[in-house]
Amino acid sequence: MSCQLFEHRYLLSPVVPVVQEYTLTHSMNSAQINHAFPNEPIVFIKSNLQQSLRREWLLHGNERYSKKKTSNDSCRIEHYYAIKDQSWPDIASSAALECLPMHILKEVNANYLKMTNPVGVIQTLALTYAQKIESAYENIHWHLDYYKKYSEDFSNAEMIIDIESADTTFSKVVKNELNLYSSEVFDDVWNTLND
Repeated sequence: MSCQLFEHRYLLSPVVPVVQEYTLTHSMNSAQINHAFPNEPIVFIKSNLQQSLRREWLLHGNERYSKKKTSNDSCRIEHYYAIKDQSWPDIASSAALECLPMHILKEVNANYLKMTNPVGVIQTLALTYAQKIESAYENIHWHLDYYKKYSEDFSNAEMIIDIESADTTFSKVVKNELNLYSSEVFDDVWNTLND
């Protein structure tokens, strides 16, 4: 069984990682992995960083950024009760707000953004686009800093699978998955940061 526990993602949590049959992490640094999982075999899967980060950003990063941006406001609970449907649950804290069912949370966040940014259609689109640029910048910048601090070190690898050069079914599946995700915004920010 394999799954990615949150504390394993970048191995930055003070929580002692739980060893599983297969433990997934984004770290590409043998020393960091050995520190968290001493004496465990390491298999590295190398892929195109830009494509991998673009996929992560499109699946989770932009939404995570939007949620962080809207969750810092202390008026969120008051706003929730002002637009609350009778079928929605009562909440008492910002944490409870973030635990609402996804369809309710999306509606609340969209309405909140409209209320806090009462502008025309063009301005709303510009703000949305600007927020995506900020989100992509934050995501890329954070990862580049992380991989600078914990640089690629495959010295203790039992195996290295290079997705770009391997001709296996696994590498083809991963390449196809990465190719499913495209974003001009993300790529523009990537190119600007890497010029």
